[in-house]
This record gives sequence, structure tokens and C-alpha cells, in this order.
Amino acid sequence: MTQRNEPKPSSSKKAKVAIFVPMPMALPAPGEIFASLIQVINAAAADGHDYLACKRAGQLDHARTSAAEAAIQNGATHILYLDADHLHPPKIVKDLLAHNKPVVGGLNYTRAGRPAAMDKNMQPLQPNTGLQECLAIGTGSLLVDLEVFKELQYPWFYFDYALAKPGAMWEGEDTGFCRRCEAAGIGIWCDTSINSPHLNTSAWI
Repeated sequence: MTQRNEPKPSSSKKAKVAIFVPMPMALPAPGEIFASLIQVINAAAADGHDYLACKRAGQLDHARTSAAEAAIQNGATHILYLDADHLHPPKIVKDLLAHNKPVVGGLNYTRAGRPAAMDKNMQPLQPNTGLQECLAIGTGSLLVDLEVFKELQYPWFYFDYALAKPGAMWEGEDTGFCRRCEAAGIGIWCDTSINSPHLNTSAWI
């Protein structure tokens, strides 16, 4: 079992969350997606949090790493990754912050309907089962304490093509991030009561 050596939470000062939405140059998406994001941003702004510029350039792993760097430079304590093809609960920032965990997200689903969070036995987490520690979780709605990045080797998100095998699904930048957190003794958590429905849009996020 990996020994926990988690970074000290940023709770000693008022949390300031930077919200990052990695959008491609063109997003053929329903208006309800943008309405959802506006609700999240407005609710977060009322609590003093920021919204990072959402333009995505280059690969997704580079965009996520660059967003974390920008959050650090802007004096944030956390970064919340929200994918642009989900509908997010308006109070997601407040609800995830309340857990005071280094890495915590909601229980989201792939377009195929599979839970995007796995427990320690690599079994899918079930909804409404409380706050669960997990082995891997997607970045569809993921809050990361910026202290975490001090414990990880740069770049913090990347596609590890060395692990690719013919005929097998390649590791995503989110799974790789979780794997490196686990190796560093940083706990990964999922609030199974929070769900951001994944819409079937033609955008590749």
C-alpha cells in the first residue's frame, strides 16, 4: 500500500480557485453547455474565485499543465478543471472545496456511460456512495490543490506513449496524472454525489 505523504492543504489562507475550461478552437456544442459554465463561473465569482482564459492551444496535456502554471502565477490556491462537453452543477466549486482534499472530483461518465472513476481495486465507483478514495478519476470536473504540483515531476500532465501497446487503450493524461499522484502518496478522492452529465457532442475534448 502506498504510504500517504500528502502536501499540506492550502486551507491556512482563503481558497482562491482558478477555473479552467479547455476549449478547442471551435466547439459545436448546445447552448446549455455555455449556460452551465456561466452559472458555475458566476457562483464561483461571488465567492472570490477566478476564471482562467479557456482558449486551448496544442495538445490537451500541454493545456492542462499550462493552466496550472497560470493559476500559480495568478496567486490561486487551487485549480478546477471543467471539461466543456459536460453540464456542471452551479455550486461545484464550493462543494468540492468543502472536502479539503488535495485532489477531488465529481463522479462523471464517459460518452459510453461508464463511470470515469475507479476504486482501489479498479472497479467503477457507484453514484451516491459518499466521498470515496479512488485510484483514478477523469478530469471532467477535478479540483486540484496547487500544492500537489510541488510534489510531482514536470510536466504534470502528459501522454506517456512509452506505455502504449498495440490493440490496447492508451493511457490518457488524466489517468497518468492520477498514477503519478498515487506514486507520490497523494490521495485522490471522488464525491459520488456530484455528477456533471457528459453530453454527446461532436467536440473532442
